[in-house]
Amino acid sequence: MGDYQALAAYVGVMLVVFVGAVLWMRYRVGIKRKLNLKSYNEEPPDREDPKKHADHVDHVGAASR
Repeated sequence: MGDYQALAAYVGVMLVVFVGAVLWMRYRVGIKRKLNLKSYNEEPPDREDPKKHADHVDHVGAASR
């Protein structure tokens, strides 16, 4: 394979990956709008990090106050 053929193959693969990513993003946004979803990756409220809440005090924090 010549230098130009290798360069053309590399650019072609990168173009296919880029176009695929753009199409996938548009598909995901369309599905989110159709199903009225905010985000697929949001955790349910019962699994939130307890450190996020200001009123949460763990045992070590309570002992040092």
